[in-house]
Amino acid sequence: MKMLITALCSLLLSTQTLANNAVLLGPDLEPRTVRLQAMTPGGFEVIDEQGEPRLLKPDEVLRLTLTRPRPSTPEAQQSVLTLRDGQVLVGELVPSNDDEAVRLKIDQDRVVQVSLDEMRWLAIDAKRSAPEAGEDDALLLATGEVLLGFVETFTQDAVGFIVGDAADAIEIPLDRIEALTIANKPEAPKVEPGSLRVTTTDGSKLLINRATLTPGEEGGELVGESTLPMLSSRGADEGVSTQASSRLTLPMDRVLTIEPVSTDTSLTPLAKVGWEVSAGGEVFGVAMPPRVMPDGSIRLHAPVQVSFDLPEGARRLAFTVAMQLDDSIPASRRKMAGCEVVVYVGGEAIARHTLTPESGPKRLNLPLTGGELRLALEPGVNGPVLDRVAITGAELLVSKR
Repeated sequence: MKMLITALCSLLLSTQTLANNAVLLGPDLEPRTVRLQAMTPGGFEVIDEQGEPRLLKPDEVLRLTLTRPRPSTPEAQQSVLTLRDGQVLVGELVPSNDDEAVRLKIDQDRVVQVSLDEMRWLAIDAKRSAPEAGEDDALLLATGEVLLGFVETFTQDAVGFIVGDAADAIEIPLDRIEALTIANKPEAPKVEPGSLRVTTTDGSKLLINRATLTPGEEGGELVGESTLPMLSSRGADEGVSTQASSRLTLPMDRVLTIEPVSTDTSLTPLAKVGWEVSAGGEVFGVAMPPRVMPDGSIRLHAPVQVSFDLPEGARRLAFTVAMQLDDSIPASRRKMAGCEVVVYVGGEAIARHTLTPESGPKRLNLPLTGGELRLALEPGVNGPVLDRVAITGAELLVSKR
């Protein structure tokens, strides 16, 4: 009986802790499998790949990616709101008693109210992307037309919008608008030591202070203080303002990534760095320029060289590279493919990797010493035939130290 009880306890413990299996990415950009056990503002307690407990300080963790499904597509009635400090909220628009603010119901108990001055984008239809604003605010209408001007008011029924240099605003019904962009510049988030950026499975990105991990079923709960102006959802439908606690509780099964906020180091997606084609980009006279895909991956076709404007303090680059051949291509043609990926920094080649149809994905993790970064795709012996390559997960470690 004692052995049975022990076995059952072990099974229960393993079932609970498996929910917090994660991939740890530290300053060396090498992914490692860990199990998150506990979390406080002072650091993270994990079980490493050898089964040993470790206490990691916040500066030893760039990102923890929990074993979760990728973010789901928001439901039709949901909207997506992006703030100037980079937070992203997914929820349902509700009435507000302030015509210069937007209210979003993010769960059963809480509503977030954000002033127009703190916004950057709002996709009223969550499946739409907000238009580019430039110096002006922009509205994307259901007809596909984009209006440029100034958002003066936002109510449950309409947006008061000044078109161009007009003197007065016009009321545009909300059901005719799919997305809007406010021409506010991004700003640094207001954080404190131990603050976290948390991405949830619905695509929300939240800043949370003084976060802890409390044990429980399905991996427990992440509990902390939100930086958002929280209101109670009670009375939200009537636009009533009822202040709610900023304390936020997230079930861990809803948490996708955890990133300590640091003023010294950061991860920057390579696709968001300024770049240009410095050579090539054509195959047999047909333009085949590099493409950045919606998931942030970069698609290249040899021969091509792409130059990137490295941000100051770029210390390391990591990415995975693989051939990207369509399943419809027959084996007799696949054998013609083959190319070489070369990474140059300041004119010196710091890495070379040969790709063939049989080779699997290859992760490169390279130190950077300053100077121009160039990625070159050079054709193999058969020339630029089917030399299609995907670069995924490309990130730069940027440090001010």
